[in-house]
Amino acid sequence: MGGQVGDMFDLEGPFRWWRSADEVGQASAASVRGGGFARVVTRKEVVDEVVDAAR
Repeated sequence: MGGQVGDMFDLEGPFRWWRSADEVGQASAASVRGGGFARVVTRKEVVDEVVDAAR
């Protein structure tokens, strides 16, 4: 998923409803996290962990 950052698009769903790229991204993150598939983190958390590991 990390490689997909910035590659989001608006989406048309059933019954001709539309969701913005932001809404699609939020729903995807909630789905991934809620299913226990992954831990959703911010870019800052990743950078902080890498810097801490390098010390």
